[in-house]
Amino acid sequence: MLDELDDPKTPRVCLLAGSLSGDVLAERELKKSVLTDMKSFYGAFTDRLRAAQKRGEFAENSDVEVVAQVIVTYLQGLFRVIRVLQSRAEVEQQIETLLRGLGI
Repeated sequence: MLDELDDPKTPRVCLLAGSLSGDVLAERELKKSVLTDMKSFYGAFTDRLRAAQKRGEFAENSDVEVVAQVIVTYLQGLFRVIRVLQSRAEVEQQIETLLRGLGI
């Protein structure tokens, strides 16, 4: 993922992250679509974390839904600031610290 974000051809902001604005969310149909997409994004991480739990790669007592939400929230912020605020090394350190803190 970081390689893609480093590529100048990659759009500056994830489309989903860009959709999380007051203007978009004020429109009923757009909000519905964005919320559906966010649920899918959370769901993808939740499914992978549950599979990791079954394989013994992730603690069984961890709340996979909350962990998925934390990861998605971090990623949404990362997509917005990656090119202007942090170096690659700093982002890698953040990700490592986040994952370690989440027990992953």
